[in-house]
Amino acid sequence: MVIKQSTTDSANYTHISNAANTASGLSPFYNDIGGSGRGSGRVEKRITISMFVMVTDILILVLLSTSSIRACSLFINPRNVFCRTDASELKNKTLVEVFANHLDSTEFMLPYDDSYFNFCSIADGISIRTSLGHNLLGDRIRSSPYKFQFRKDESCHHVCTKKYESSNIQQQKMLQRLMKGIISNYQHYWTIDSLPVRTCYISAQNEEICTFGVPIGCYITKNGETKHLCNFREKRNDTFYVFNHIDFEITYGGSQHRESVALHDEDCGSISVVKVQVRSLNSDKCNYSSEALMFQSTTEYINIPFTYTIKFVKGAQNSWGSRWHYLFKSIPQTDIEGFSVSLSLIIILFLLLVIAIIRFCVSHENLTRDIWYDKNGEIASCWVNTGFNCLK
Repeated sequence: MVIKQSTTDSANYTHISNAANTASGLSPFYNDIGGSGRGSGRVEKRITISMFVMVTDILILVLLSTSSIRACSLFINPRNVFCRTDASELKNKTLVEVFANHLDSTEFMLPYDDSYFNFCSIADGISIRTSLGHNLLGDRIRSSPYKFQFRKDESCHHVCTKKYESSNIQQQKMLQRLMKGIISNYQHYWTIDSLPVRTCYISAQNEEICTFGVPIGCYITKNGETKHLCNFREKRNDTFYVFNHIDFEITYGGSQHRESVALHDEDCGSISVVKVQVRSLNSDKCNYSSEALMFQSTTEYINIPFTYTIKFVKGAQNSWGSRWHYLFKSIPQTDIEGFSVSLSLIIILFLLLVIAIIRFCVSHENLTRDIWYDKNGEIASCWVNTGFNCLK
């Protein structure tokens, strides 16, 4: 006697073979099943479904793996085309804005807004529309008082001045916050046209090193130890230095794709590189020869002017997909090729795992339906033409 166990919606049923079967006891049974349109139809239907699922899995794997790097576009926004003010009839943007994210620290996990440390900010600053990736990461990007006219260099621009008087309790509280922020190495995280602003400096090996974020200052301890980026000729113990001056350098260029007629105009272009240098200047006139703006932990009265310069540099053309490559070239021990390969491998391995789980579930279900058991409960055989479903 041979019994078939089934999980169909109708009911469990059994098939009894003839006692005069061959040595295997299955040939007459197969003839009966083969001659039945009901049994052969079920087999062909299951084979068709299995092949369809397999082909679909392969197509999904190929499409997603080849576009793995493009998937990062969830975290970025498309670039804009900017034009000079006198070329505004082209209906492109003329104002280049710096958008501020919350300040983060390399030593603490708590983020803060600009207003927490009493930096220059816009009272009615609005949050901009960010990409899905920014929302998933918890970024809250707002407008800032740093705004430039495209291709208009400025040698000095005064943003605001923050005053801290000993008689004002609220101002003294803000000054204490600023000191703690400098010690904890809190940094601005700005973006211009969806590109992150990087701080660049020349290393001892005469190489340009750029890092993400703009530090708000540095601190020299009472023992004379320097914390973070604090390269000053005259260093005093227990002294805070505020980086109140920013030198912006924006590189712009055309595009290899004809995104807009404005890209081929001499007065227009798209931003490709954004970098800054930070300075500590005790001057609201951007006087580089002035002494650094510094104060000690016992200071109760000080004025901090915030200024910046802006310089636009003509660069080479670049495509939309390669405008972020420069971010990895200046970071030590980082290779864009290795990063791309690693990201692709991670996505492919994840997809393979998902497909393997799906195939296992499908195979397990087919095995429980298609395997024939004898009267002792042992596997006797499988249906004909069931392929990999008969694998044990």
